[in-house]
Amino acid sequence: MGKCASLNKRAIGLAKARSVDSIYSTAIEAIESLVEFGWCGIGIVEGGYLRYRYYRGLTIPESWSVPLDGRGVTVRTVKTAETQYVPDVRRDPDYISPNPDDAVLSELAVPVVAGGEVRAVINVEGGGVDSITGEDRELVEALALHVGSALERLSEIEALEKSVAEKTQELLEASKMVAAGRVAATVAHDIKGPLQLIKNMVYLSKRRPERLGEFLDKIVDAVDYANDMIEGVKQATKEAPMVLTPTDLSKVIHEGATVVEGVADIVIDVNVEELGTQLVDGVKMRRVVENLVRNAVDAMPHGGTVKVTAQIQGDFIVVTVGDTGVGIPPEFLPRLFRAFESTKTQGMGLGLNFCRQTVEAHGGTIEASSEQGVGTTFTIRLPRRPDAG
Repeated sequence: MGKCASLNKRAIGLAKARSVDSIYSTAIEAIESLVEFGWCGIGIVEGGYLRYRYYRGLTIPESWSVPLDGRGVTVRTVKTAETQYVPDVRRDPDYISPNPDDAVLSELAVPVVAGGEVRAVINVEGGGVDSITGEDRELVEALALHVGSALERLSEIEALEKSVAEKTQELLEASKMVAAGRVAATVAHDIKGPLQLIKNMVYLSKRRPERLGEFLDKIVDAVDYANDMIEGVKQATKEAPMVLTPTDLSKVIHEGATVVEGVADIVIDVNVEELGTQLVDGVKMRRVVENLVRNAVDAMPHGGTVKVTAQIQGDFIVVTVGDTGVGIPPEFLPRLFRAFESTKTQGMGLGLNFCRQTVEAHGGTIEASSEQGVGTTFTIRLPRRPDAG
């Protein structure tokens, strides 16, 4: 194989190198195949020194390095970023050697430039005066260009990887902030339910003082529910799994449906069959029903009827929440359950997204049918999970 072909082969190897060590190891092997020498080495610029870790033909003391503020042919190479050829080192006062007894009479020092800086020096020394040919010099200079290109490419890859890692971390932090914002928005959205109930009960207690005890019980229930909701959010932020416990599902649905009792001109018609004890997450399912009822009330600003039903149909429990409100535009129905999508001017689009996630986590489905000017009905189908205990 000719020297040019050998250089091209090594250049391909340098282009494929994935580490600095691989680049310099390939380079020192290339020198061996290209040039006749007494010894050769690659000095790497590090912390004000040229440190030789890659060499052939000479044993160098492990601690030996060349200070860049001192003398040396290789030091001149670093400072000038130009090739230095000394045909007779005995006539160059800058020449230094780790082993003065070695028979070295000529030296070629070629800079490896990457990113506009000298990163290393390829040093070739011959045993005779002017023993390094012009062809050898051209080959080593060409090799140095390939090494510099490989180092630049590796630096660019490392910078890109660092940038990707930083951007990935930024995205992770941003996603955490978005998630935190969504959690906060969800709480702000859903906490309105128990707060509205408390407000309604206070209003009714002033109008109907003889029922104060009943209204106070509902206020206590609303406070307890709000606490359970907040605890549920804490668990959700910890990525806790759905907590299925034996639950009186009929009671849960009824409580969620009647949470907005006392709203003027709104009739809440609840028809819930005895569903038995089911394995569900009671707190989350109550929030589902409450969200649907609250949305129904919001859809009837001039009053109307909310009808809530629940019954067993074969292996499923079917829950419906319907209203006589304004209806949903047909073009919006496909986006109805997406987060941050809402038909309400002040809505955040979180309640229905929570409903879908919760129902699906129970293995069920939720669908909506609507006719503008007539009303909307949500239908939930949950697989029956009766408590066998």
